[in-house]
Amino acid sequence: MANTVAFNFRSGTSILHRLDPRFKIIFLALLSLSTLNAGCASLLVLTLLFSLLVVDIRLPLSKISFELRYFGVFLFIVFITRCLTEPGIPVFSFKAIIVTQQGVMEGGLASWRLALVILMSLLLSVSTRPKEIRTAVEILFKPIPFLPEKRIAVMIGLIVRFIPVILHLTREMSEAQRARAIEQRKSPIYRASHLVLPVMRRIVGRADHLASAMEARCFDENRPTPPLKMGVADWQATTVVVSICLLLFLT
Repeated sequence: MANTVAFNFRSGTSILHRLDPRFKIIFLALLSLSTLNAGCASLLVLTLLFSLLVVDIRLPLSKISFELRYFGVFLFIVFITRCLTEPGIPVFSFKAIIVTQQGVMEGGLASWRLALVILMSLLLSVSTRPKEIRTAVEILFKPIPFLPEKRIAVMIGLIVRFIPVILHLTREMSEAQRARAIEQRKSPIYRASHLVLPVMRRIVGRADHLASAMEARCFDENRPTPPLKMGVADWQATTVVVSICLLLFLT
């Protein structure tokens, strides 16, 4: 678990580390919504911005790319799906399979947008402690009536903590199957099923063990939360993010 880098908090002094977690969550929501209709130029600007933030946090790109390779498979599936389902001018056809020019463009844009959302979530998780995310979610949901903000905050905090665990279990199972030469199997469905099902069983087992441990320790969601402080840097970042969102919306 200690070797897993993706979605694990890393202490540091970067720009994102110094921002209030409440602002970072709001920024993530605004930028994610802004990318829905963003074009190539806008996505390129966001990619350059996030690349600078990745360099500022000093993430090991080679290890991060390896640990997130399964997200790459998901993005590839999204791209292929859009290529085959979007109507337009055919650029390739084989029997009933037709790939259109519009499908290639829309598939590329959709995959690019999803990749940026994944990258934004990664930047948030590696620059913010899980307990700070839980506190920020609780504070943000508190003004909304009829919502159990403490329970929602606990659930999101557990999800944030479980993402590195899922990646670690997937990597362990993948290495174990590679040692058993399962990659020699020609059927991708066989390989995928023998990876996904054992990982799911172990994840469910970990979740059940965690629930039993929390119950044994008399876990109470109404625990005091650490205070959060906002500063000048948060409002400066807000100005930048709002300007970017307006630019993406207008273009």
